[in-house]
Amino acid sequence: MTYRSAIGPGAEDMKQGVPLAIEWVTAQHRELGGNILVLLPRMDVLDEHPLLGRFTQLAHVTAGTKRNRKGFGAQTVLPAWPTSGDFAEVSSSEWVKALCLLPWDAPKMMKPWVSAWAFSSGAEVLGEAMKDRRVPVTLDPVVRVALTDLAEIGEFGTMGRGWIKSTIKLLSEAGYGLPPADVEAFLIANNYPGRLAAEARDYAERVKSGVRLRNPTVGAYPRSIVDTWRAKATEIRSVS
Repeated sequence: MTYRSAIGPGAEDMKQGVPLAIEWVTAQHRELGGNILVLLPRMDVLDEHPLLGRFTQLAHVTAGTKRNRKGFGAQTVLPAWPTSGDFAEVSSSEWVKALCLLPWDAPKMMKPWVSAWAFSSGAEVLGEAMKDRRVPVTLDPVVRVALTDLAEIGEFGTMGRGWIKSTIKLLSEAGYGLPPADVEAFLIANNYPGRLAAEARDYAERVKSGVRLRNPTVGAYPRSIVDTWRAKATEIRSVS
């Protein structure tokens, strides 16, 4: 991640969250120039939050959603209560230079992907945004090894997407639990691009629902890789 980052209070504290987020992105805009994108889950959110609505009326500010993509390309981004998928798209984009997240559930019920992103990005904490920076992940050591290897590869193309699918497929067939939210959070905490971490989560959700994944046409691991992951996990345990 090469952008400046901040996290504001969650939806339970909207009165404080919106002003703090606006103040932060405005300060970044003064230095970076360009435009500000307020990324929304739905455009009618602006009717519910007049202060945010007035902010988006400024000449250098655009409100948009993932669907209409208006304002994508702005250097400074304020995602207001996004889904993990919507957030993944902007947080993985090279054009973003500063990003302030207003999450839904912080600080009492912070979602794993939110805490993982805040931890890995070193986000500046605005107000009462976070009470705990730890990333709670309950994954088997073998799964952690496999996902660590995946994050270290960092491949973006067709081959990389094949490795994502193949990793989830082989782990599930070997009987390892893959809680979708924890899979996503672990990868984000290890600086894996958000949109690819979301893709791994989607595969884990499909497996959880009973879908049997097919081998990818490109980037398929051999089944023997599971033994390699097990050996690495055993070695890590013996050292620690």
